[in-house]
Order: sequence, then structure tokens, then C-alpha cells
Amino acid sequence: MQSIPIFLMYTSYVSLLIPIYFLFRGKPYFTDNILKALSLLFFVAVFSDMLGYILIKTGRPNISIDNGYFIIQFFLLSYIYSIFLKDKKLVYVTLILFTGFVIFSTLFIQPFNEYQSWLRVVGGIALILYSLVCYIQELKDPSENERLNSLTLWVNMAILFYFSMNLYLFCTVDFILKNEGVDVAMLSWSFHNLCNITKNVLFAAGIYTAGRKIVFQ
Repeated sequence: MQSIPIFLMYTSYVSLLIPIYFLFRGKPYFTDNILKALSLLFFVAVFSDMLGYILIKTGRPNISIDNGYFIIQFFLLSYIYSIFLKDKKLVYVTLILFTGFVIFSTLFIQPFNEYQSWLRVVGGIALILYSLVCYIQELKDPSENERLNSLTLWVNMAILFYFSMNLYLFCTVDFILKNEGVDVAMLSWSFHNLCNITKNVLFAAGIYTAGRKIVFQ
């Protein structure tokens, strides 16, 4: 029963290597600010996964690592959307509100050493909002930059897919962890890992197509 969730967990870890491979393969376009932000996101993800795995193997909780990674991920993705979106105020206001909610949630709702499900729900909704606004912007006023169009399409698709598919899980995972058995928790997280694998593949597709636009221009 646990073999499939364990397989998906390790596959989710390894799937990060796919976008990283295409990122470092395309050194001529590594100076792009969006790709710089993605590379930093991948580095933080790998570091968090490795540190969290070590903590689990040594019998210590890794929830604080997961919470910290989510916050860093939100800020890096917000930076990417500040490049994608013409309405920069939306990103700036969202960052201020999110920062305030991080402080409020940590002090009064769920401390940093517990799984901060409400923080993920709020952050997930904000990122879904970014992605929908990005799609509306592209439909109304398509950019003349084909490289940015292709990169925007894949990255935006990855973010919308991952956070919309996992929003329900973010709402319920705290209850599942506290009230259900290990098998139920592992099965629930397997769905997250499937979405994470898909997200990384979509990131890789965006990096690959963006690189081809630069190489063949």
C-alpha cells in the first residue's frame, strides 16, 4: 500500500532535475531575470527537500522547513509575476497583504513549527489570481516578444495547475495529519506529489522553449 506513495515521493524529488537540466544546458540565456528567479526557486526547493529528508531520517520534524520554503516560493513567484504582469500594483499590494498574514497567522493561528495550512490557502489563492490575470492580459494585449510569450505560457500554466489542484489539499491536510492514519496522509500527499511532478515538467517545457527562441533568433 505504501510502495506507490513512496515511489511518488522520490519521483517528485527527482523531477526537479528535469527543469534544472534544461536551465543549465542553456547557459547563453541564463542571464534572463525570470530564469534567474526560477533557478533560485529550484535551488531552494532542492535544499529544502534534502534538509527535510535528513530531518525525517533523524527522527526530527521538518514542518518548519516546509513552511519556510512555501514563503520563499511565494515571494519568488511574485517576483516572476511582477515581470509578467503590467499591473505591478497588484503584485506589490498582494505581497504586503501576504506578509501581514504570515505574521498574523504565525502569532495567532498556526505557529511556525506546525503545518501552516491557512498560509498555503491564502498564498495559493493569490497565485491563482496572478495566473488568471496573466491569462486575461495575454488575451487582451498579446506581447510582441515571442520568447516571453512561450515562457509565460508554460510557467503560468505550471503555477495555475499546481496551486488550483492542491488548494483543497492545503485546506484539509492539517486535519488529515492530526486525525487520520499514516496511510491516509501518505495517499493524500501522493496527489500533491503527482501535481508537483507535472509542475516541474511544465517548468522544463517553458525553459526549453524559451531557450530555443533565443538560440534560433
